[in-house]
Amino acid sequence: LGCTVSNILRYYFIMVSLLWNGVEAYNMNLMLLKVFDHGVTNFMVKAIIPSWGLPVLVITQIMIVDDESFNGIFVDCTFR
Repeated sequence: LGCTVSNILRYYFIMVSLLWNGVEAYNMNLMLLKVFDHGVTNFMVKAIIPSWGLPVLVITQIMIVDDESFNGIFVDCTFR
């Protein structure tokens, strides 16, 4: 159980950090290329929901398809 929770959290936070990098790239694109535009209203709310929610959906689908995918060797808790 410990390795499963550890691997799920590791996978989740890796995906969250990658999605936030994409959000930051998109935000910089808006700031640099659209200088005279006022930007997107409620940008952070629109960025928070997919950045934190999409990894939950992906991990849930992986657990439904193969519930053993996050189990690892107890010694080092690596991904399979």
